[in-house]
Amino acid sequence: MANKEKEQQKKPGVIQLAFYIVIIPGMFALMLAAVILYFLDINPLEIAEDVPVVGEWIADDGEEAGDAAGQTEGPSREELLATIESQESEIDSLESEVESQEETIAELNDEVEELTFESEDDAALEEETQEEIARLARVYENMSADDAAAILTEMSTEEILLHMSEMTDDGRADILSEMESDLAAEIMSQFAE
Repeated sequence: MANKEKEQQKKPGVIQLAFYIVIIPGMFALMLAAVILYFLDINPLEIAEDVPVVGEWIADDGEEAGDAAGQTEGPSREELLATIESQESEIDSLESEVESQEETIAELNDEVEELTFESEDDAALEEETQEEIARLARVYENMSADDAAAILTEMSTEEILLHMSEMTDDGRADILSEMESDLAAEIMSQFAE
């Protein structure tokens, strides 16, 4: 008799069987489905709202919970989408402005490089010109003072000053002594300045 009692106690009841076979696996399946939907970025409450009877329960529960808490809802989905869209358009306009400014910077950098090359070319040309003037000044000094004065008097005052500035004082004095006194005086006054 004791064995029969033990056997009766060991046998699970119908409720326990239903609990172990239906309820626990069902709850596990619901939780697993909720996790999968969460990772798929699907809101199960939105889907449940479309189901006729369940949707009414969820809508009623949501309204009651909001009313009970005294909270107001935040911005609607449409408002949030509009805000996102306006921010995206602002980002696009700012990106295009950045691109145009980068193009302007690139153009200005190119212009700076060109001006640098031109400046270097101008400096080289200036140096060559100065060397040529110094060479011509030595030629005039090596000539007789009469011939050099005759050639220089045919030039403008600025050119004469330019050539004579590269001469030695003795060579300049010899050539000036052979020039007309008015022209020699004008050249000397220009040298004094």
